[in-house]
Amino acid sequence: MERSWVIMMMVEPLSCSCRNSSITAAPLAAAGGLTLVRVELGTGRSHQIRVQMKHAGYPLWGDNRYGSGRPGQQIALWAAHLAFDHPTTHERLSFDCPVPEAQPWNIWRICANGGIIRAEARAR
Repeated sequence: MERSWVIMMMVEPLSCSCRNSSITAAPLAAAGGLTLVRVELGTGRSHQIRVQMKHAGYPLWGDNRYGSGRPGQQIALWAAHLAFDHPTTHERLSFDCPVPEAQPWNIWRICANGGIIRAEARAR
């Protein structure tokens, strides 16, 4: 069976008929040579966070497609808080999900509550 690949890349604005994508990223904490980053999506494109973070020089931990992860390693991409308007009722829906107690997440103490995310390095 043949496998097809979709290539995602950053291009100069207006250099082709590509679709725009944007994210806002801000560091929350650093420890163990890694930085925990809060990312907010401006648009919803496939692989958007992975491609743009790699392009900025910050590939995601465990990402074997756009970074230096190993096959089978869990990518460090987690929605600690998710909020959106329901498409038909327009009710605002909001969800918080604690991060796993596994590498690399366990090097930080992370608290997510209603979109407010705080983090600090754990004492070693």
